[in-house]
Amino acid sequence: MTPAVKASVIVPVHGNWAVASRALEILRERADGREVIVVDDASPDGTGDRLEQHADFALVRNERNVGFAAACNQGATRASGSRFCFLNSDAFVEPGALDALERALEPAGVGAAAPALLNQDGTLQEAGGAIGSDGATFPLGRGHQAGDPAWCFQREVDYGSGACLLVERAAFERLGGFDEAYAPGYYEDADLCLRLAESGLSTVLEPAARVTHLQYASGSEARARTLVKRNRRTFLARWGSRLARRPIVLSARAWPHRSLALRDAIAATRFLVFDDPQLAATLTSIWRHARVTLVGNEQAPDRVERAQPEQLERWLDERRFHYSAVLAAELEPSLIETLDQTQPQAPRVADASADSAEALVAELASVGIAPPGMEPRG
Repeated sequence: MTPAVKASVIVPVHGNWAVASRALEILRERADGREVIVVDDASPDGTGDRLEQHADFALVRNERNVGFAAACNQGATRASGSRFCFLNSDAFVEPGALDALERALEPAGVGAAAPALLNQDGTLQEAGGAIGSDGATFPLGRGHQAGDPAWCFQREVDYGSGACLLVERAAFERLGGFDEAYAPGYYEDADLCLRLAESGLSTVLEPAARVTHLQYASGSEARARTLVKRNRRTFLARWGSRLARRPIVLSARAWPHRSLALRDAIAATRFLVFDDPQLAATLTSIWRHARVTLVGNEQAPDRVERAQPEQLERWLDERRFHYSAVLAAELEPSLIETLDQTQPQAPRVADASADSAEALVAELASVGIAPPGMEPRG
């Protein structure tokens, strides 16, 4: 069902007409009545003049290049929607992506929603972003298949990339928009999402929304690396104390347990559930900031990670010391032995019931799990 409230889509453009025109044409087909505002940020190749011919887009033209953050903020001041969808000019929205993002923003406590960003070959470019203690950002799931259940389930993330990010207008304006201290670009999206989190609003990944992103289509990779290095210092000076207990990003791609630690750094309470989708659903509804992984059953809410590993022992080995508690009514002796080796820190709960939330909270409190609302946060 299409949301009653339509977002305004804000697209900053800086040259590369061949790519930008294609992205805008796709957006025209899939905006579904949404207002579209294009900010031509002093394009050097005549893109602004070409955009003048498109009456179906509102156009803002800059005489000088002000950068991504300032251009987005300019577009926001012209927008009439109660939500802003910031979209890069090299990002192509898939059918239904904007509707899915708007639905993800509906629950209380959610301030921003991000799609699964895809590479041109259909693999994941980013299923939400994580931030390490060194201030470096990490694109979760990069290179994996777009439907990989380890990455593509609805969950809270540190931040969503500015390549496509839907934000509540009221929150965006209250926080003063993107911080232009990061001009001309990079880290303003992560900074905004952390400021949202400080105000009590989460950023969520909505994998049902998919957007193909070319990356570096309006600038060189070398230039991007220079800006990232510079702005990372600014970002870390501001957020270093908050991130101090996080894993480091270095080598995360090389080691499955490191990338998993970054994925779940934001969720310090983690439940591993075997063959009980109702219990997994109840845990998710009670502990809103927890991570719940269900093994052996595909029937589960969107916010539960569903896992059916071909080699369970290897899968658990890649998640050593990861979970806060293991919940299972009955386990094979060999699996108990594997859990003893891979999750020795996690208490086993054999008789947890989804029938009573109060009893479940009490049962888990007895093994050291903090009650909902008091759980530690990464």
